[in-house]
Amino acid sequence: MNTRKVLTVFAVIIALIGIAIFTVNKAFAGTVPTVVIVDTGYDPSVSQFANKIIYEQCYTSFFASCPNGKTTMSGQGSAALSPAQLAVTGTGHGSEMMAGEIATNPNINFVYIRAFSIETKPALMVSPYDSDLPTILNWIAANASTYNIQAVAMSFARPVSGSCPVNSALSLSTAKLTSLNIPVFAGAGNEGNENTIDFPACNPGIISIGGEMNNVPAYWSNYSPNIGWDALGTLTVNSLGNKPVVSIGTSIATQISAASWVAIRQAKPNLNYQQIYFLIKSTASISNATYAKNVPTLNLAAALK
Repeated sequence: MNTRKVLTVFAVIIALIGIAIFTVNKAFAGTVPTVVIVDTGYDPSVSQFANKIIYEQCYTSFFASCPNGKTTMSGQGSAALSPAQLAVTGTGHGSEMMAGEIATNPNINFVYIRAFSIETKPALMVSPYDSDLPTILNWIAANASTYNIQAVAMSFARPVSGSCPVNSALSLSTAKLTSLNIPVFAGAGNEGNENTIDFPACNPGIISIGGEMNNVPAYWSNYSPNIGWDALGTLTVNSLGNKPVVSIGTSIATQISAASWVAIRQAKPNLNYQQIYFLIKSTASISNATYAKNVPTLNLAAALK
């Protein structure tokens, strides 16, 4: 075969590879919707998660505790926790969050971003630095179409004393996702404050989620006049071991909100961010509780009608 023929064959092969990659990515991006969970990490021994996590990232700025022994890691296994690390997380918070989303909406996949530094000796768990959050959200925006990302759920909080410590970089990265029709949810916190919600939920652009029990705002949930809405604040998960695990708090309410948002988008794909947000608010029930007046409570069934 002469040089010209070799080059021609090579060019055809490269072109075919390019077409194949484009076809795979296009098919992948247009299939099952994805929620990004930013949390402590997950238990890789749970069989339910095996086919649900399509990509993983790890950011542990406080100390190097990603599976590779560094502060960052990308790809398969990056957000997985060792048995010793799971013991530090107590009930396996990050696993409960993903299981709760699956229970709410089984027709979703996940990008899991572990953002907690976890040390085993001594036992210590540190939440993400404020400066980590814009980095994480900017990565999500850059990869939104690749992984068909439709919502972001952050189930962690830091109590606020006084006014919200607004992070301008976080606001910009949140706005970028909003422009892509991707909501960012965060739990309002569980200190029982009636007029203050935790960070990052209080940061502009983030949808803050309170917790409700028995269709009444939970006494342990934080509230403020600009809270997004309440969602179910207790959920029993049956897939995390030998006995049911009960998740209680604005953490699980945040995951239920994200899974519900995606369910609405699946049922009504022509709606944009603002339209889905208005639909949820307009179909919500309204609380008359003395400690949380006029708080809307997510009503997924009504929103789906």
